[in-house]
Amino acid sequence: MKLAAADLFLFLVKWRKFILANIVVVAVVLAVLSFLVPPEYTASASIMPSLDQIMGMSMGQTGPAIGGLLSSIPALPGFVSPSDIYASILKSRTIGEKIIDSLGLMSVYKTDNMEEALKSLYSNVDIKVYRTGIVEISCTAPTKMLAYRMAKLFVEELDRFNRNAVMTKGKNTRIFIERRLREVEEELKNAEEALREFNEKNKTVKLDEELLKAIEVYSDLKSQLLSYEVKRDLLRSISGAENPDLKRVEAQIAALKGKLSEIEEGNGDGFGAGFSIPLNQLPEKSIEYARLLRDVEVKTKLYAFLVEQYETAKIMESKDTPTLQVIEKAEVPEMRSWPKRKMLVLIGAILSFVLSLLFAIVFEYLDRNPTSRERWVKGVEILKRDLGFKR
Repeated sequence: MKLAAADLFLFLVKWRKFILANIVVVAVVLAVLSFLVPPEYTASASIMPSLDQIMGMSMGQTGPAIGGLLSSIPALPGFVSPSDIYASILKSRTIGEKIIDSLGLMSVYKTDNMEEALKSLYSNVDIKVYRTGIVEISCTAPTKMLAYRMAKLFVEELDRFNRNAVMTKGKNTRIFIERRLREVEEELKNAEEALREFNEKNKTVKLDEELLKAIEVYSDLKSQLLSYEVKRDLLRSISGAENPDLKRVEAQIAALKGKLSEIEEGNGDGFGAGFSIPLNQLPEKSIEYARLLRDVEVKTKLYAFLVEQYETAKIMESKDTPTLQVIEKAEVPEMRSWPKRKMLVLIGAILSFVLSLLFAIVFEYLDRNPTSRERWVKGVEILKRDLGFKR
């Protein structure tokens, strides 16, 4: 059976009052409810990790030293971006409790239980991480000022958390290097004293130019070995044994030890170009002098290295600059985010029209098919009886 446009028009005209009445009633009810529902406001802020700040220190400032080594240590297991780490910190209990305590949100959420307050807080906070690295924080609250203060405080607490973490890392590094620096300083004094005493007793001992160059090469390698051992011990104290940076440092240590063994014992190719005599084949007095001179040079270079790293660690510990970039500051919202009255009324009107149309079709069908109508009425009566509405 083909339905003509005139039939459709006639159908709508016939049921116009029914459809229109439903639309008006639903729209009015939703409009009234939207005025009765408490309003909510949403404030947002956008941030991203600082481009020149990693672990609280600029990469240009730390160079290839311990600061640069620390910056390559992942803050969380797996391969995650700094923005993902920021999002995880923002969702942490540490940050959440500070927000709740600072803004008195337990009274806002009408609870005296921190767990329930945290659930309510994060049900009203949306944290998104975009591919560009930007982290967006959206906070919803019953008042404009509360929403604004929540978004602003999330950014401030994240920055404070990062700075405290950087300063704590700097403090641990500074304490570690400070202890090693005192040890090396004492070792250097002993080595210098031993060399002075040897020179006073053996004034005729003199090394040729080739051996002096060999000692210089040896001392460079030895100081590199000791500096890598400092880095290794530091990495062991702050990360696990599976850290790839720790494995690379241990590989460097093994290679340097092999080269030093060649110089000391004459294994392999010796010193390299021009160096053919291993240290252990020198005359007794010369080898003793060479070792004393070598120890002084090695300790001097190691001491200079540790002093530089000690100053870097102190700067890291005291650094108090922002660790993130604020792309968009939180602002006091001008419009409510919920309820959206116009949208609610429009959606309600559309749904009301669709449902009214479906009911009109059913009623029209029943009017044109009395037999079907009787069956529907009979079915309804049976259901009423089963439900106890009619004896």
